[in-house]
Amino acid sequence: MANQEVSSRKVFTGFIWFIISKLFPALSGLIIFFVTSRAITAEDLGLITLSVSIITFIIYLSYNGFCDAIIQIKELKQKHINTVFFLNTISSSILFTISAVVIFMLTYFGVFPKRLNYIYTILGLKCLLDTFSLLPVALLARQMEFKAIGIRTLYSSIISALVALPVFYYFGSISALIVNYLTSSILGFIIAWISSPYPLIIKFDRESYKDLRHIGVTTTAAKLISSVSFDNIFIGFFGSGVTLGLYSFSKRVFGIFTDILSGGISSVTYPLYASLQDDKNKLKESFLKATFLSALVGIPAYTGLILLSPSLIPLFFGSQWNEAVPVLQISCLLGFITCIGSLQTSLIKGVGKSMWILKYQCAQQILTILIAILFSPQGPTVVMAMITIKTFLVWPFTIFYITKLLSISVFSYLRNLFKPFVSGAVLVCVFYLLKVLLGSINPYLFVVLEIFICAVFYILSILILARREIIIMLSGLKK
Repeated sequence: MANQEVSSRKVFTGFIWFIISKLFPALSGLIIFFVTSRAITAEDLGLITLSVSIITFIIYLSYNGFCDAIIQIKELKQKHINTVFFLNTISSSILFTISAVVIFMLTYFGVFPKRLNYIYTILGLKCLLDTFSLLPVALLARQMEFKAIGIRTLYSSIISALVALPVFYYFGSISALIVNYLTSSILGFIIAWISSPYPLIIKFDRESYKDLRHIGVTTTAAKLISSVSFDNIFIGFFGSGVTLGLYSFSKRVFGIFTDILSGGISSVTYPLYASLQDDKNKLKESFLKATFLSALVGIPAYTGLILLSPSLIPLFFGSQWNEAVPVLQISCLLGFITCIGSLQTSLIKGVGKSMWILKYQCAQQILTILIAILFSPQGPTVVMAMITIKTFLVWPFTIFYITKLLSISVFSYLRNLFKPFVSGAVLVCVFYLLKVLLGSINPYLFVVLEIFICAVFYILSILILARREIIIMLSGLKK
């Protein structure tokens, strides 16, 4: 009994530190993004985004999944650790060297501005340090030392932001962003190595590789498909720095909302669905409630961002980003799918159908890459519009799969979203009515009044339309 209590306490504290490890990097990143975006050009942001996207690709390609295999293997030996560290270190060094030569050749022949060569070379240190940190962090996770992982992330995110702010003041946005990335990686690397419970030695062992190969290769492929922004890379190569800058700016603003609205709900529902997979009735009930709640919050948030972005973007990020407004508005249409899609993914993974998710994400990535190649020369708005259309066309496949898993009709599933969408329509009507009534008032006051009054009318509308569903959810929380 005592061991069970200790285990439960460790899981709970681990969850708290997991939240901290996600929250502080998001907040520090938001601060740096908010400050630097007012002074950086779209092209420079595009060049930095391209560099970071390529580096992220290399990190995931450098046998990243073998670190997950280290966590899962039952009998861990020092030779397993040595082998994974060898694979991480050698592969990342070779891949970065090759990519740096390719970037140098492209800048030499005028495909990209010369400064990309310097940006990418300097950020190469981040590539190597982040890869070298993968294994020590995995070893800490294996021992459930989430506090050590959380402290590492906490210190790196706070100190990197504190260092980047004076750099921004004296040297500008590009230097601040680069210093922010590098400082975070350097601190993360130092803390990870100091905290590592095992020595890290570069030595390959063939038998150890065979022990880890199946999980390692599969997980590496899954992470490459789900975590790498291939759209950024291909837009950067087939479009321009300006196109990628406007596109990535819109994705970053959109991502702030997505991380808050979808990330928290999906991280909670995944273990819930896994625990209920043998009870289809409870699983169906929990999924429909979570979907309703997600739509209840997501629909007004993304609708509000679509309506207010022409006012919000120049006010908070500067008028140089006005061209990104239509890109952001189109991406917010994806938000309606994202807030529900994350729950669909959690459900499918929770019932043990991860391979279906992998195939679906692979198809999505391939289509996105094709769109980036074909439409990047026409600008970020066209690219985002085509990606949005593609996502809406492919999304029904997940709906049919979910309804089959839960043994419900498509109509029953979509009916669950009807009332939040009606309340969202009320919000839109109130917004445009207020816009006429308020006229040309102070822009900050306009934004505040629109948000407050539209929120009040949305809440009143949803209380009238979905009072029963809300009472059921609240009563469930009290149990």
